Amino acid sequence: MVLFTAEHGNREMSKKHAREGIGRCWTEMRPKPLSGEPWIFDNGAYLDWVRDKEFNDTAYWKRLWRAYAVGRPYFAVVPDIVAEGKKSLEYSMWWIERLPPSWSWYLAIQDDMDMAEVKAVIKWYDGFFLGGSNDFKQEAGRWCDLAHSKGLKFHYARCGTRKRIAHAKRIGADSIDSAGCLQSPQRYQEVMDAFYETHEQLEIAV
Repeated sequence: MVLFTAEHGNREMSKKHAREGIGRCWTEMRPKPLSGEPWIFDNGAYLDWVRDKEFNDTAYWKRLWRAYAVGRPYFAVVPDIVAEGKKSLEYSMWWIERLPPSWSWYLAIQDDMDMAEVKAVIKWYDGFFLGGSNDFKQEAGRWCDLAHSKGLKFHYARCGTRKRIAHAKRIGADSIDSAGCLQSPQRYQEVMDAFYETHEQLEIAV
């Protein structure tokens, strides 16, 4: 399982993480991955939603083409609409035909998204990015199973607690991200300890 932190400019931390296979999820800054460092290109929709702003597609295109010049990410997230299952899927379908095909594009899975409708368009995507509310995270297992049954990867977003990391490991997620691990030394240590612990140790901790 691959771990991604939020974007940051701490080069020493990046060097350490790159040696360990830990990457960064770039949302606003221009991606500057180190050689061999995995990285994600996020669409920024969640950040806009938190800030009570509409998704700025013009700004997104500018960020996308700057990132495209950097190279190929581990994956990129197709634009979506947070907490709007059916509408989000329709929106992502509009975007997927317009995005550079040389990248791996993940569909953001949101609350109330219909699995049958997702199955009907699954051929367009390379993986799933589990978004949605905290309660919706409990459904991660069935979405991970669907992705893997079709040969796709599964990413568990906002996975920054011991309990969620344990959950991600149990269901077999391919990657996770945590922005919270950069908020304090204590949160950082909690995430890293949980990430490197075995399934058995995590079960006891939860």
